[in-house]
Amino acid sequence: MIDIQVRKLKELGLKITPQRLAVLDFLDGNTSHPSAADIYLSLRKEYPSMSMATVYNTVDVLAKNGLLLELPITKDRMNYDPDTSEHDHAFCSRCGRIFDVFPDGAAGVPATRAAELDGFRVVAVRKVYYVVCKDCEGK
Repeated sequence: MIDIQVRKLKELGLKITPQRLAVLDFLDGNTSHPSAADIYLSLRKEYPSMSMATVYNTVDVLAKNGLLLELPITKDRMNYDPDTSEHDHAFCSRCGRIFDVFPDGAAGVPATRAAELDGFRVVAVRKVYYVVCKDCEGK
């Protein structure tokens, strides 16, 4: 996956820097749905010359080019998901973790809503379940 992203960044005329590669590497296979701040804080010790702007610019380019999902789950921060396959998310309102929720076979727009979209081309459907996760429920 990193090779595809590096190629895409090059096609867009962006310089491939160690900092950008570090962001790509951090995101590769990451299921924690990090924010830009999470990425920056995780990498700044190893890459002291990295700026928040580099992280924001990198995730912005990846998201705009379909290589990263933006998850506006809460009003105060954007989270990111490198898994761009069709799936939903669950957000625990207690601990703040975000979980992937994969469809069980049914893809696309729910039939009850499809009639409202007559003439539209559906690009993606994303749902967020606001939950209390199993770990928090047990506390």
